[in-house]
Amino acid sequence: MTGPLSFILHPHRRRARLLLPFTAIILAGQLACNTDQPTEPTAPIKSQPQVAASGPHPRARLVPSMAATRASKPLLSFKANSSFGVSQVGGDGLSVLILADTDAVSTSALAATLSDSGVQVTLRPAPEFTWDGTNPSLNGFDVVIHLNGNTYDAPLSAEAQSTLVSFVQNGGGFVGAQWNGYEPQANLSDLVLQGTGFDPSDENCAGCTVTYERLPAGEGHPVLEGLPASFSIVADGHDAAPAMDFATVLMKVPSGGPAVLVRDFGTGRVVNFSIAPNYPFDDFTGTHELLTLQDPNVQKLYLNAVRWAAGSAQAVAVAQTITFEPIGDKVFGDPAFAVSASTSSGLPVSFTAAGDCAVVGSSVSLSAAGSCSITAHQAGNDAYAAADDVSRTFAIIKAPATISVGTEFDYDGTPKNANITTHPLGLSGVTVSYTLNGSAVAQPVNAGVYQVSATLNNPNYQAPVASGTLTIRQAAPDLHWTPGSLASGTPVGPSQLNATATGVGGAALTGSFSYTPAAGTSFAAGTYSLAVQFTPASGNYTAASKTVSITVSGGMSFAGFYTPLKNMPYVNTAQAGSAIPVKFTVGGYRGKQVLQQVPTSAQVACPAGAPENVVRPGLGIVPGLRSLGYSYNYTWKTSASWAGTCRVFLLTLADGSTHQALFRFVDTKKGPVLRKLFGH
Repeated sequence: MTGPLSFILHPHRRRARLLLPFTAIILAGQLACNTDQPTEPTAPIKSQPQVAASGPHPRARLVPSMAATRASKPLLSFKANSSFGVSQVGGDGLSVLILADTDAVSTSALAATLSDSGVQVTLRPAPEFTWDGTNPSLNGFDVVIHLNGNTYDAPLSAEAQSTLVSFVQNGGGFVGAQWNGYEPQANLSDLVLQGTGFDPSDENCAGCTVTYERLPAGEGHPVLEGLPASFSIVADGHDAAPAMDFATVLMKVPSGGPAVLVRDFGTGRVVNFSIAPNYPFDDFTGTHELLTLQDPNVQKLYLNAVRWAAGSAQAVAVAQTITFEPIGDKVFGDPAFAVSASTSSGLPVSFTAAGDCAVVGSSVSLSAAGSCSITAHQAGNDAYAAADDVSRTFAIIKAPATISVGTEFDYDGTPKNANITTHPLGLSGVTVSYTLNGSAVAQPVNAGVYQVSATLNNPNYQAPVASGTLTIRQAAPDLHWTPGSLASGTPVGPSQLNATATGVGGAALTGSFSYTPAAGTSFAAGTYSLAVQFTPASGNYTAASKTVSITVSGGMSFAGFYTPLKNMPYVNTAQAGSAIPVKFTVGGYRGKQVLQQVPTSAQVACPAGAPENVVRPGLGIVPGLRSLGYSYNYTWKTSASWAGTCRVFLLTLADGSTHQALFRFVDTKKGPVLRKLFGH
């Protein structure tokens, strides 16, 4: 069992609270064989310890004999140091001396981060308070990082403090953290930007999670470059004690206390943090894993602080170049394609586009014909400087297209446009011109075959000139013809040959009319066909013809057949072989010249359902035609062979008019009913 039995106060614990209850706990823990010597971290970095109850840290300072013991046997497992020695890592950039308070994994993680970012790091082995300003000398260094969390109770010597102040005053940089404000280091006061707070509102804790929040003064400040406006970290130890008047606060904790502080001092610069990295104790005298310096945001803070404190907001990094092969010309409409570029550093490349294209990631899409420029960028990182951009420009050629021309219309008096079809469909920029018989035409209206020429002027497509025709067919005129009445023997004239023609919209058309039969022709009574051929004067219309019927009235006034006959639609039933009296008038005396020819008959189909009229045979009738003034009686001798048939009687007068009567013939010998019907 080792370690002092006296009460030890840590800087994150409140003294009053520990006077009675915690003294007993600590003493009991020491009597239980507390070695007061924690081990190296073993838990993974992502583990999050519980937020400890607020209380002042660190413990009360050790007596000189204990400090001497700490120097040879630190609280955490240090590497054995029989004599002073330093190790250097990193490149040829800024030169930084880390005064280590422990040789733990967390200290090595910080050194490795700086080294990977191009900083030349000299890591002086722990404990930090054994550095006296000469071991090593600060000659050649740009910045000193002072880690004081593990050795919170042993201040630097007065000579070491004065050496640091002089170093910064003459252009050097200093990056410190709590517990510098806790230790009595009077000569270092110009480099300590915040004191020590024991009030809970200072968020004084150990093994706790704290949140840093950016203040307006921190906007755009190089120390916060690349960091989020707010982030949480695991603090090995923490105390957001009040800031000194000469400090500028860039970030705060939620309680309002300062978290990241800076100042210009002389010709140098100072950065302080409210965290106490590598502080090993928790709130109940136990120890916890050291996580703060393994946090990426904390590492970024230290890197930015080194660069700013050294007077450079940019890393002194290794140069890199971009290899980006030329891009061949493309055709508008080609699918999206991928581009690739590489860097000598192996860092990824990003792309931007200018011109008639766009890029998303590494995929380039074409938006129009023209040209496109793709630029490859690599902004660098903590180890490599930004590479010079490399641009590749290529042409985007117009895509091929075709034009189809071909249109036919019927003349209607309105202007016509050729139907133009582009492939792809719907392309803009088509210009059309027309000619007719070698002469330019603004826009076709009249009938004819026009030559069409179509050209394409489109920003993204090109096509050969297309030729075709636009045909406007002649329209057919409408012929109107209603001949006037005509009597037998009267020659046809203007009253009958009176056809007219109209065109589109009913407009009257001029032209020549040719009639068949010609004017002056006379007709006997009857029905005749008249024809006309129209030849329009306008080339917009075709020739047309029309045929009509005309009925020529006779010179005789036929009033119909009289008893015993009945006119159609009656069917006159008669005895086959009998003589039938056919009586009629012609409106005046004509003598025996009333007939043009001897009446005839023709067999026809018997109509079904027609009304019937029985005709009794005539007795003592003389065959042939007899005239009784203007009345006539023609005795028609029928044939006995007509029995069982129907026939039409045809009477043709001298004026050529024809008149008909319908008969059904029966045989009275076939039964008494028929004989009775006919009076036998």
